Amino acid sequence: MASPENLAAAVAVADTFGDGITAMVNNAAIFRTEDFLTVTEATYTTLMDINVKGTFFGAQAAARSMIDGGRRGSIINVSSLAGLQALARSRLTPPPRRGSDAHHVAGRLPWQTRTDVLPPTPLGSTS
Repeated sequence: MASPENLAAAVAVADTFGDGITAMVNNAAIFRTEDFLTVTEATYTTLMDINVKGTFFGAQAAARSMIDGGRRGSIINVSSLAGLQALARSRLTPPPRRGSDAHHVAGRLPWQTRTDVLPPTPLGSTS
């Protein structure tokens, strides 16, 4: 989920169905609860590669496909509330997907392709 080449290949496969890709939902993520002082660089890199790099390059591959095919569509980045909850152990989470990447992508999509961030709501919430 973090390799730009693999993401582009996945979008290319999706383009073979129907009229081509018109939506991309970036939902892949991993979550770790570890002591802050024991997190290794490898663990941190894996988390950032999947949660941040994969989201960015997945949106990029989808945007390229839509631009090249002259199609309108949507790119949706599912965010996380994990960083907003306190735990006894440090929660290793990347910066939330708040749309900064989505806004950069939107400026390049002349076919009114929409970019959104979907923040989940915890069960039992009244908001």
